[in-house]
Amino acid sequence: MKTWLVVLAGVILVFASSAEAILVYSNDFEGGVTTGFTTNTGGVAIDQTPAGASHSTHFLGRADDDSTAGFTNDVVTLTLGLGAHTTVTLAFDLYVIRSWDGNGANGGERYLVDASGPSLLFTGFANNDAKDQCFPDNCPASNPTKSGAAEVNTLGYDQNIGGDAVYHLFFTFPHTASTLTLHFIGAGLQDSTTGDTVFPGLTDESWGIDNVTVVDDSVTTAVPAPATLLLIASAVAGLGVHQLWPRRRAR
Repeated sequence: MKTWLVVLAGVILVFASSAEAILVYSNDFEGGVTTGFTTNTGGVAIDQTPAGASHSTHFLGRADDDSTAGFTNDVVTLTLGLGAHTTVTLAFDLYVIRSWDGNGANGGERYLVDASGPSLLFTGFANNDAKDQCFPDNCPASNPTKSGAAEVNTLGYDQNIGGDAVYHLFFTFPHTASTLTLHFIGAGLQDSTTGDTVFPGLTDESWGIDNVTVVDDSVTTAVPAPATLLLIASAVAGLGVHQLWPRRRAR
């Protein structure tokens, strides 16, 4: 009984001091919905990894070109309305597809994420074993090909031209405005005008996003000060100890 009361005090302390996390947006793109997303290149669509991939999935891509390839030098924007809040958490999977050159001689290929001002990520990726990349650091940096990848060559793209890598990205940042605008940006990549004759545009190097989640930490109830919470928890624990401690017999 005493142990249970002490645990209860801890639970009260944790939950009473926590802000309420509100799920604002969640999309794995399996349902065909792209609401909230726009691009600077004519719209978005649901793309799908090649047949036979061990990680077979739908993800967000361009509204034209190759329906399995995602984006190249695109600015992809997600705009959301939020309630009162102070902090936002963004999580998503980035699919780095085919022959990214990272920091190589033909590289300077970069990936950026920002929140209408605050830069969340400025990095680069390489799927070419002869090149290095900035990630998991921001550029400038030098790390081995596919460093920090959660999955390597699971999406079914041709390994002769780089294959693919999956990165689980997670950012928590201060934000109070009622509208949140997120930008996902590819830069320095080949596109439909600069690709070579064998692997032009999206079939040479591209990217996609999947499993996008946005959470805010809106506080909807009053939260006692930490010192008050500590007193409450201590009082509950102390009450349990006092009630269960053997009483002395009167002499």
